Amino acid sequence: FFSFVFCQKMEPDTESKPLLGAEDSNPVAKVIYSMVWPATMYILTIFNFFIFLLSTDMDITTEWGCYWEPVELAIVVVFTVEYLLRLYLDAGFALTCLSLLDLLAFLPFWLALVVPEGVLTDEVVRVLRLPRLFRGEGVYFEGFTLCDDVWRANRITIIPTAFTGLVVWVGLSIVFYIVERTNEASDGAYDDIASSLWWTLLNLTGEYPFNDSFSLPGKLLAVVTMIMAVGVFGISTGILGGGLISILEEQRGEEGQGEVQEPEESPSECKACQNKTLMSSSPQGAIWCALSGVSETGQWVEVCMMLLIVANAVAFSLQTVAGIGHEVQFFYFETVSVLIFTADYGLRLWACPVDPYWGARGRLSFASSFFGLVDLASIVPFYIDLLVPMHFLPTTFIRSLRLLRVLKADEFFGAFQLFDDVLRMQKQLFLNLGMVGFVLWAISTVGMYFTERLNTDEEVQPEFQTALRASWIALLNLCGEYPLGNYTAPGRVISSISALFAIGVFAIPTGLFADGFSTIMAKRQEEAEQQAALQLMCDSCGKPIFPALYKQQDVSEVVKALKTLQAQKQKQVQELGDTFQARLFKFLHGATSLGHAFGVGVHVLIVVNIIGFIISTDPELMAANGRLAVTLQVLEVVSMLIFTTEYAGRLYAAPCDPQYTCDSPRLHFICSFSGFTNLCCILPFWVNILLPDVDFFPTSMFRIFRLLTVLKSEEFITAFTVLDDVFRAKSVILLSTGYVAVILTLIFATLLHYSEADNTTQVGPLTMGERYKDVPSALFFTTLHLSGDYPLYQYSAWGRLINVVMIILGVGLVGIPTGVVVEGFQQVMIEIRKLENEEEQEVAVVTSKEDELCSACRVQGADMRGTMAQVHVFLIGDTPTGRAYIATLWSISVLSVAGYILSTTTAADWVGGADGWTLVSLEVASVLFLTVDYILRLYSVPEDSDYAHDGIDPRSRFAGSFLGVIGILSFLPAYLRLLFPNYDLVLSAACFLRLLKLEHYFEATTIFDNVLMRVRHILFASSFTALLLWVVASTLLYITDHDNELLEGAVATIPMAMFYTTLFLGGEWAIVDFTPWGKAVAVLIVLLGIGMFAVPTGILFTAFEDFLAQKTDQEKARHEGLACVQCGNKVDRFRHHRTLSEGQKSRHIV
Repeated sequence: FFSFVFCQKMEPDTESKPLLGAEDSNPVAKVIYSMVWPATMYILTIFNFFIFLLSTDMDITTEWGCYWEPVELAIVVVFTVEYLLRLYLDAGFALTCLSLLDLLAFLPFWLALVVPEGVLTDEVVRVLRLPRLFRGEGVYFEGFTLCDDVWRANRITIIPTAFTGLVVWVGLSIVFYIVERTNEASDGAYDDIASSLWWTLLNLTGEYPFNDSFSLPGKLLAVVTMIMAVGVFGISTGILGGGLISILEEQRGEEGQGEVQEPEESPSECKACQNKTLMSSSPQGAIWCALSGVSETGQWVEVCMMLLIVANAVAFSLQTVAGIGHEVQFFYFETVSVLIFTADYGLRLWACPVDPYWGARGRLSFASSFFGLVDLASIVPFYIDLLVPMHFLPTTFIRSLRLLRVLKADEFFGAFQLFDDVLRMQKQLFLNLGMVGFVLWAISTVGMYFTERLNTDEEVQPEFQTALRASWIALLNLCGEYPLGNYTAPGRVISSISALFAIGVFAIPTGLFADGFSTIMAKRQEEAEQQAALQLMCDSCGKPIFPALYKQQDVSEVVKALKTLQAQKQKQVQELGDTFQARLFKFLHGATSLGHAFGVGVHVLIVVNIIGFIISTDPELMAANGRLAVTLQVLEVVSMLIFTTEYAGRLYAAPCDPQYTCDSPRLHFICSFSGFTNLCCILPFWVNILLPDVDFFPTSMFRIFRLLTVLKSEEFITAFTVLDDVFRAKSVILLSTGYVAVILTLIFATLLHYSEADNTTQVGPLTMGERYKDVPSALFFTTLHLSGDYPLYQYSAWGRLINVVMIILGVGLVGIPTGVVVEGFQQVMIEIRKLENEEEQEVAVVTSKEDELCSACRVQGADMRGTMAQVHVFLIGDTPTGRAYIATLWSISVLSVAGYILSTTTAADWVGGADGWTLVSLEVASVLFLTVDYILRLYSVPEDSDYAHDGIDPRSRFAGSFLGVIGILSFLPAYLRLLFPNYDLVLSAACFLRLLKLEHYFEATTIFDNVLMRVRHILFASSFTALLLWVVASTLLYITDHDNELLEGAVATIPMAMFYTTLFLGGEWAIVDFTPWGKAVAVLIVLLGIGMFAVPTGILFTAFEDFLAQKTDQEKARHEGLACVQCGNKVDRFRHHRTLSEGQKSRHIV
């Protein structure tokens, strides 16, 4: 419907001619139906939106309103004339939806002149022109159409993901309501489930407004929510981004058909000989080679220039630090640097004609190129600042331009060139996305302004007092950031819609960048392979013109080598003698059953020891529980004795280890990864025992390294090999992204320093100006913003404008690694499956006669078999009454949950209260209906081919299955409430499980189960790695900031640090005022957070895509041409089958 109304896509020649065949000579028609006129009208519509934003600020209106009011009148007149002209050219235009959009743009303005004052305010009149923004769809951009294509192509994946997300959202909301409803610190946010739904939605988007107010159970639940958010949000991102990539590849394949590339002329000399010829041809050639880094001297010049650029960036940042002094030294260094950069620019400009590329274009082209402009920008600010008096130009701004010289480094890296290639290749699609984002932002701004400007919350209302201020918060909401959350009910609805669109706003750029980078890198690789295949030899030196390509080691070869090596080790261990040393080695390495049990016990002891260490950092808990403190001390001593004994045994048995083949196997073991980590765990303990007076580094922390020993297993080695191969294969893109991120962070930190240094707005213990007092201080906060989080939003007008640009670039900087890793996992997992020669794991659709019959024949056969069969076909919806029953089941499941949510709110009074007749009747009817439903299913299950096999009682199989358990839980808690009234709250909350009853008719959780089973090994390995990094990062943050007064004890213990680190890894920076060492740890957490989001996204999406692609192909094949074996008619409808577990697939494959 939306596409039909607003997205009427026109053929290329439609806009160039009148609709009713007017003559081409009509000058009015030529103007109206040209491409220039609609573009002008669209620009005027956008201009009108900005007039609306400014007009809501009385200060701006008082000063500038006299300028835009005549312009606004002129715009309305133009819209009116355009509408009349379109009617003149095409009378049928009045009956179209586009006519309605045009009428809204000018008719309210004229009506406001004649109706009583106040009926149509200026704000409403201006807002009604915004729907004209949709006129660009199908003419200048196709953003909504592209989104619709992605939805249509991937709805089979999106629907179960959305359903699972809905169940998770509702379930977590109810649990939050149970644990936090009595928490006074949460300020009533969880007093009812309706309110809990809103705050839980923010939690699932990564926002935690009440992070410091949660109770202990609430904090544990918040950690679980963050983990689930990574899965739900990550899978959605992967699906949408991957769907977009598929569409782009299909379009690119269609566009590329028939294209023939002309072969390029092959050179006669290799690159080295060409450079030698160029160097010897003239002084210009020698200088160009030296400055371009293609000669031996040039390589040293490159290194020196890079060091000088880095030194300039550091010096520039240090100059902004108050009281640092050394102004004269900084000035001399600046002068020398500028002279060197000036000489470099002049020599490049003089020597560039010798390069074949610039020789054909001239010096002017070089000077106007990207690097030419960067070279010029790196020196001009210095001369302007030196020669022009200060009162003529803003000196601060001019000096900040010096930082652009860091872009000179890209002459050696080429990262920005790579980004430029991607943007050029996908420019139309980025335009589509930009226009969609702009339209959504405009709509959200208007909606939030009108709903929240009268909000009674003292923190929210000022930010929506004008539409201009509301546009900033609306932009953050659209990007998934919610620095404010106490909105009104209509505002929460609008923000919830923004949260859903935020997934697309993040996912689509992810797909675009991933596709663009992969395409460009693949094209470069293909061109290099084609050149290498020619095997051309240099005429001068006789060497190959195109050197052989370095091919990365195939992941399948790596995994195969690992498995072969593991088998050899096992064989060598079995061949060891029967000496005590050999038996001890076998025992410690798990080669015996008793040794395997010992290894498991050691791993359990490691985990228990770490937990004990974490708990021991809470002094209040230790002081209140003396027995616990003694227990932990005993555990510490016992653990260290066992670990020390194990280490001594491994050291003694090291000569038996096949991997230590040198002359000193024990020294080799001590220096190995395993030996070093084990030693780090026990040595500090004994140092404290033997030297109690020595104030050693916090030695307890070293026991965390003990967790690293778990990573030695074969499963983890294989998993890390996969991860390593993905990152190696995408190293160029990831390094380029990192380089660009560093440059942009430095540039934006400088801009924010100059814009916010005088901002006196108090946020927490510090003002904004104190946080941005110098560039080094601004670097940390800029890093957080570029990663997508906005714990600080109280910026000045210039600061907000800078941040708008940062948001646009930040989406790409975070989306690129995610998209690249997702695409990398697709390739790697395919290779692994080829290696293992696994049979295709097809989606199981159980072979049964009922799948070979049409619905009429199934009903006829059931009538002949008896009542049990008739009940079965009734439940699967083969009869009209059965289909009505299914609709009733859906309605009962949803309405009963909605009724329970309503009963916890004050709105329940509208229907007689929580214990009123309406809600009680709904609950009783639902329980009775679900009880009867379960009895009918249990009675008819022997007729169900999903359960009637293997000689096992089908009713027992159904009762113990997922759907059987859900069936019982959908009504049993209601009866238990009568027996255990004290547990009424928890038993009532179990009603949300009724939503899973819908699993009978479409797959959602079963798909997740099968997907997780496919990638459980690598997912477990990456999850354990994430757990390890989480513990280590939390400990480091505790060490650096446990006594930081600005944090008010937020990380005073490791458990508290672990809670906040969980939020940080999920992208929510609830606290930001760290110490310098704490900021360094926080930046590390930012990088880890991006990787920990990208890796599970890549793993799960790859598994989803493979699983559902097979399912789609099977379902499509099943629907094409399958005729009923009884009547010969085409099978009109298929019953829903649950997807079988992995264990059953081997026995039940179509």
